[in-house]
Formats: sequence, structure tokens, C-alpha cells
Amino acid sequence: MLYSGASDNLELKLQIFYDLCSKAELPQTPEAFGQVSSTMLKVDARDYYYDSISGRGLIFDAMVLQTREHFETAERRQHLLSLWNITSLRSTMKLKKNKSIAESFEIMFRELQRVQRGLGDEYKSENTLRDRIVNACRDVKDCAFATFKPAPTLEGLVADIWSAILTSARISEYNKSSFYNRDSAN
Repeated sequence: MLYSGASDNLELKLQIFYDLCSKAELPQTPEAFGQVSSTMLKVDARDYYYDSISGRGLIFDAMVLQTREHFETAERRQHLLSLWNITSLRSTMKLKKNKSIAESFEIMFRELQRVQRGLGDEYKSENTLRDRIVNACRDVKDCAFATFKPAPTLEGLVADIWSAILTSARISEYNKSSFYNRDSAN
């Protein structure tokens, strides 16, 4: 809920901030937002606010612009684009060796959603995320049926991948138990 700086998404945190201000019945004015703006910050963003913004008499929009320019740099966008391009289910499984394929898929999916929020507008559609997930899961055997002819929607694709992963796990468990049962019968 709080904006932390370069590793976070200011637009999303502003949406949450405006929503919470509305629910708290705070006047929807730049002056009111400016008075409580520090409450939406944490870690580096909070430090930057108190070091460079607080006490300078800036209006809320100027505070947001200055914060955005400080944290959301071209280098950050390039880093996010690199993450977007290299994140895959296989790489997530390698990083999270103690997690199941299903848990790794969930982690990868959430990471791609997080990264997508920080990319340019041309990356922000559900179809773009859907296509990226297809490519991110394509080289994992458990996802083969879901990515061979992917569903046309993001929700459909995610449901198909979950189903493929869980079916593969169920078949694997069945094969293990059948092997052990056959072994003990001999």
C-alpha cells in the first residue's frame, strides 16, 4: 500500500492513496492531498520526501512529479524491460528450488504483473501479459498442453496452465504410487 521508491509503482500507489483518501472523507483537493502525502511513503521514498520535498511549499502535483522524476528513471525502465524479457517459469523454478511448479508459476505470474506496471503503455494490456506468460512457460513440460494452443484470454490461459500443472503433478503421483505398488507385489 505504501510507495517505497524505485522498486515500486507510483501510479498504483497513487490509485490506492486516492481511494483511501476518499474513504477517509478527506477533501479531494491538492492541498489536502499534499498535507497527507507523506503517509503513502516508506523506505527510500519517505527519506527522499523529507530530504528534498518537505517544507518547500510544493503543491501536491509538483511533489508527485518530483518523486516520479527521481525514482522512475530511464535506467529503471530499462531494468524492468530486461526483467520482463528474462523472467520465465524455468528461471523462477531454478531460483525457488524449494517451491513446487505451481508455487513457482504463481511467483512468476505475480512478478510479471508487478514488472508490467512499471513498463510503458505499449506493454500494459492483458494480451501483452498473456503473450509474455505463454513464452515464459513454453519450455516447461508441465505447461506444454496449455501453451501449445493457448487460450485467447489471460484468465483462460492462467486457468489452463494451472490445470496442466496440477494434472501433471497428479499423473506423476499416480505413476509413483503405481510403481511402488507394482514393486511390492513382486
